[in-house]
Amino acid sequence: MSADAAGVGKALAASAPEALRLWRSARRHARPGTFPGLLDGLVEGFAHAVGETFAAGREPEAVWSALEGVLRALPDGTPDELEAEWVLAGEVVSAIADALKAGPDARHHAIGAAREAYRLSTELTRSKGPWRGKLLVVRVLANGKPPRK
Repeated sequence: MSADAAGVGKALAASAPEALRLWRSARRHARPGTFPGLLDGLVEGFAHAVGETFAAGREPEAVWSALEGVLRALPDGTPDELEAEWVLAGEVVSAIADALKAGPDARHHAIGAAREAYRLSTELTRSKGPWRGKLLVVRVLANGKPPRK
């Protein structure tokens, strides 16, 4: 791990609240009638873990084990929405890395972590039971849309 990687990682971890704000804003424009997102309870921790694991010189796959919070799951188990939200999370953290003038390694780390998180969260939402480690899966019963009035 270089000193630059450590500094970039720490800056990425510190930017986690901003990553959540940016992710929510981008997601709101992509899906204007739906709030909160499936990953709303995980994005800030994801951004923080991307920074911490990058600073420590760990692989992107290590981000998943650091996550804790609520993962919402749609009743039909369709992974499309989940994939779109993880892609967006990776893009947001990558954009922050770019703004920090980090090298391509930081960007690849964020994108790789998002891909792995999508893969594992898809497996998780298909499993039985709500608890898996430090994550709670909450099944959304109204297909992600607000109830009608």
